[in-house]
Amino acid sequence: MRSLFLIAVTVVALVALAATTTTTPTAPPPPGMNQFNAEAIKAHVRFLSSDLLEGRGPGTRGDDLAMQYIAAQFEAAGLKPAGDNGTYIQKVPLIGIATDPAKTSLAFTKNGAPVLGPMKLETEYV
Repeated sequence: MRSLFLIAVTVVALVALAATTTTTPTAPPPPGMNQFNAEAIKAHVRFLSSDLLEGRGPGTRGDDLAMQYIAAQFEAAGLKPAGDNGTYIQKVPLIGIATDPAKTSLAFTKNGAPVLGPMKLETEYV
């Protein structure tokens, strides 16, 4: 009998709690957040990773195209330029490195003993 009473009290309490609980509407997203959507992000990634940009290596034509594309997107989004000379671009010093595939290899060791390699650049790894 006592357990039946406890079950009844629990049910009444849960019903009362459910009746008094109000749902609060979710706050609207911050300004500008409605500009983000999955399809638009996929489109940007597709363009920036396309062969048209030739890998976007620093100082290359593909790098310049990517910078101009991103600057145009910033401008379209209404962002204020904060780069050099009132632009969206900021020049930074870069160091270039060139490898000679014929003289470049990669090997893995464990406790000084060879595990894998040496592997030749561009034929066995990239």
